[in-house]
Amino acid sequence: MPITVEAIDTRAAPEAKLRELHRLHLQRERDEYPDDPEVPWARRLTGWRNPRADADLRNWVAWDGDVALGTIGTHAHPTQNLENAEVWVWVDPAARGRGAARALWTPVLDHLEADGRIRIDTFILEGRPGEALAERAGLRRVYTERLSRAIMADVDRDLLADWVRRAPERAAGYSLLRFDAPLPPEYVEPFCAVTNLMHTAPKEDAVEEDVFLTPEDWAEWERGLDVRGVSLHVLVAVEDATGHWAGYTAIGSEASMPWGLEQWDTAVDPDHRNKGLGRWMKAALFLEVADRYPDARWIDTWNADSNEAMLAINVAMGFHPYWTGSSWQGMTADVREALGA
Repeated sequence: MPITVEAIDTRAAPEAKLRELHRLHLQRERDEYPDDPEVPWARRLTGWRNPRADADLRNWVAWDGDVALGTIGTHAHPTQNLENAEVWVWVDPAARGRGAARALWTPVLDHLEADGRIRIDTFILEGRPGEALAERAGLRRVYTERLSRAIMADVDRDLLADWVRRAPERAAGYSLLRFDAPLPPEYVEPFCAVTNLMHTAPKEDAVEEDVFLTPEDWAEWERGLDVRGVSLHVLVAVEDATGHWAGYTAIGSEASMPWGLEQWDTAVDPDHRNKGLGRWMKAALFLEVADRYPDARWIDTWNADSNEAMLAINVAMGFHPYWTGSSWQGMTADVREALGA
């Protein structure tokens, strides 16, 4: 039977088709997170049925009859970074070599180019066959990222408590502000501003425009957190004399996946660095959240492999490398020519 490719709108697609797509996602996740329990079907379906308005998410599936052979997804911001789109692709290992990936790329490239997206990037784990395929497709490695994982029971909490106790020695004139999502209304604008400090983190060779979090986008984020049952805990470092939010960190916990916590972004204003604010914030929030979620087995964090300052804090806290991967970037026209798509 010939391979057919279908664009899938997850908001309305029949559950039978989405279950096949879910099966492919589970394969991909087992490759990336072999130690983790499976993402529950109900959690996946909830996310698919309720996408955020600030993220243009598309999915295509290659079919052999009713069996999904592979899938491609794209992610783009609808109003910012308009030349770029993130793309990920997965083909069932049992179906590789049949041309499913090539069949998927043609409609994806058609869509992206029609939308003015001339540049793509895709993330590939180090040492995977996808690296050679990316090179053949005209992509180049532009950014390397490390996933680090800390086993909760192995973290030296006395050490972190000592960091917190001694923090004022270097960070005199600063205090910590704690709150959870949904944010108090008066915190929304300063929170958006402080999250945009992430643009000072290393981008390595990636070509992209900064995407700035707006209050409207944050409203969509909060709706998505609520729909998925995610609790987000935020801690901000405030300069006492001015009230300036000099840095922040956040940790999330998802009710349907209680075994793991996610360390979200941590950023410090360049004008307020070298005072130990990052270490203070991360230690203080970890200690609180660890007590709140005693069933969590680990916490994950992602960093640019070149972000030596943040990696040093993570290693000192007890994080260990779990995997390394890279973003590969290229022009849609070059990918089309290389693949004959």
